[in-house]
Amino acid sequence: MVTDPVRRLEERIENCDDGREIMAAHMLAIEYDIGQNVPQDSQRAHQLWVRAAAMGSRDAHYNLSQSYGKFHKERGVEKDDKKELYHLEEAAMLGDAASRCELGIYEGDRGNWDQAKRHWMLSASAGCEGCLYTIKRGLQKGVVSEGEYKKTLRDYEESIKLTKSLQRVVGKHILGKHIKFGPGGVNTL
Repeated sequence: MVTDPVRRLEERIENCDDGREIMAAHMLAIEYDIGQNVPQDSQRAHQLWVRAAAMGSRDAHYNLSQSYGKFHKERGVEKDDKKELYHLEEAAMLGDAASRCELGIYEGDRGNWDQAKRHWMLSASAGCEGCLYTIKRGLQKGVVSEGEYKKTLRDYEESIKLTKSLQRVVGKHILGKHIKFGPGGVNTL
């Protein structure tokens, strides 16, 4: 059952046009998507992510990319490769490391290795450990220079140092099984 505070929050989100409720819309969408504190309603989650993305939420853009891509069936959305790519690009431009990493995979799958490498280096520099590993493998295979790897490693270490906080540790403990925490943002699994 949807509670009065949830209804009031939804009204605030729907009536806000200046971006003040971006995080509220995104977090409420997560709650609908996983059925926490409200009945599970993936289509409502999708609607809220559309609203939050329109207000500039990188996390909402990432989740929309997933809705149009690999989770389209679960979220009751028609698969749409163009929308999936659009939302990945938007999230990446807003600083989401997971989106940047997936864009690297997208470019790599198409044989655009220089572009893929650039995406992975940016993502690793923002704290994506998987992309750092990919860049390290590129160094071992001779497609990444030692200078590129060292710069990416320094940037990665600095990013990790900056993102450690008590709130992140507590949040990961409380929401860890439903949420992916990383320097690039917070995304539902």
